[in-house]
Amino acid sequence: MPQGDDDSRGSLPRKAVRQVEEDRTRLRPRMGRRARLASSSPGIARLVLRGHGRRAPSLGQVGALPARRYARRVVIQAHVQRMTAHGAKAAAAHLAYIERDGAEKDGSPAVLYGPDGPVPRARFELPRIGESHQFRFMVSPEDSRALDLEKYVRELMQRVERELGRSLEWAAANHWDTEHPHAHVVVRGVDLHGRRVRMSRQYISHGMRETAQQLANEFLGPRLESEIQRTREKEVIQERLTSLDRELDRCTTDDHVDAEAVRGRSRDDREAQHLLHRIEHLERLGVAERVSPSSWKLTPGWQKHLRDLGERGDIVKQLHRAMRGGDPARFYAVRPGQGLPDGRGGVEEGAMVGRVAAKGLEDESKGVWYAVLETPTGGAYHVRLSARQAEITRTGDLVTFGTKREAAVRPVDRHIAEVAARDGVYALDRVGGQDGERHAAAARLRELERLGMVTARAPDGWNVPSDLLEQLETRDREQPARCRLSVQPERLSLDAQVRHPGPVWLDTVDREREHVRGLGFAAMLAVQPSDGDGINVLDRQMTLSDARRLRRQDAQALYLGLRGRSERRKRGAENLDLDHDDQARRRSAE
Repeated sequence: MPQGDDDSRGSLPRKAVRQVEEDRTRLRPRMGRRARLASSSPGIARLVLRGHGRRAPSLGQVGALPARRYARRVVIQAHVQRMTAHGAKAAAAHLAYIERDGAEKDGSPAVLYGPDGPVPRARFELPRIGESHQFRFMVSPEDSRALDLEKYVRELMQRVERELGRSLEWAAANHWDTEHPHAHVVVRGVDLHGRRVRMSRQYISHGMRETAQQLANEFLGPRLESEIQRTREKEVIQERLTSLDRELDRCTTDDHVDAEAVRGRSRDDREAQHLLHRIEHLERLGVAERVSPSSWKLTPGWQKHLRDLGERGDIVKQLHRAMRGGDPARFYAVRPGQGLPDGRGGVEEGAMVGRVAAKGLEDESKGVWYAVLETPTGGAYHVRLSARQAEITRTGDLVTFGTKREAAVRPVDRHIAEVAARDGVYALDRVGGQDGERHAAAARLRELERLGMVTARAPDGWNVPSDLLEQLETRDREQPARCRLSVQPERLSLDAQVRHPGPVWLDTVDREREHVRGLGFAAMLAVQPSDGDGINVLDRQMTLSDARRLRRQDAQALYLGLRGRSERRKRGAENLDLDHDDQARRRSAE
């Protein structure tokens, strides 16, 4: 998890200092909300006053207060979850995830806690009256292992309450089972008095982070110079976006970096050397090109490229952690829209059956799930799951999965074009049908808006061109084909398939082939019994033999039972006929 960047360019200019002093005077404690805000720093108070829940104007020099050089670094990731029907379900799933097994220091499940102690999950699973959104925060101090994380989060949320002037309802859980221990914090969108809680982007990215850094300083003291230098030396060769890259970005002019400009903006020669070594490493990564002995040109989108490299590095770690061995050449990262690689440069056409080797959150703040799917041949696919797929799959499940090329024009596209044919407008309030149909249309229209094919005219209305379907067909011919992933759990688990009397997928596995004799899932399918959790295929063969024997016995018993029932019916009918004859003879005698 990348940590926050250093900004060590010294103190504020005099004009900004005068502005801070003016803010201190303006924010002197008086009454009510303003009195509570006065206890926080002027910069944070100004962020809250100007941008509480709204898009704040430019904050000027006070809003751009730099992080102090020796401040402990803290990463805060935020996500606003809209509490629609789908959003409420996603919020409940997020709570279940942050209380996952093995997340505490001792390997026990994470415990949800609040200001005064443990909090039951049910208290946060359903939205309160008037709650249209919730905030999710992931708070990750760089030195979290040295902190009492629960105490730190409680103190941080108390300060956030003072800065916002709200009594917040929140719950948090700590995760210690990752490289960077962190806390997940869920904050309701209404306070304890039912008032709406709003936070501006500027407050979350600047004010809240500055508060978290100040608090970490109070707990652990400021960073030592030796710690700062060790961190910078590690960042020189990291294949992700780092704080050194942000410093380099401030030294660029028209995407050019000059060694003299780097030295001029650095505090000393050692910091300048770190930046110059970093730009040389970027050159080796292909995101910078040397144009002279002392200058480089950065490629367009170089920061995005570094973010993608960091993301790919995280995926590789997740694959190796899930597989615990195997051939890395058979590990594949499948991004949304891509097909499943077949290992020969093409795309796997048919569906495959595999085991969910691992499942987790790719983006913990937004609730984006991933899974590592392992095949009998030793292949492993890292795929992103939809919310529905994440809900129905569990680690260890046997699943059928595959990718299918998306049609150029989907049924929802024809629906949109048909509705908009009259006046070129698609408005959700003018469309009947079920909520699911409107939700699908809205999701597709937002996707088309990102592609530049439709334009928004209102929150729930779009301008749709008359040739939308033709544009989609043209784009399909010109752009790489997009595929849609399907993941469906098998009806029977592997253990159940061993004992199932009928034909199952396990019968189709060619266990004599060399490529299924390996580790993990392949070892579970080996012919010989395994010492651990492997499935004994000989048991499966015996089960099938027993099933055939039982079927013969059942058939024989069924035949005998039907024959006996028929004989009993026949004897009953004969007895009935005799009774009728006896009654007839008696009547004639009388």
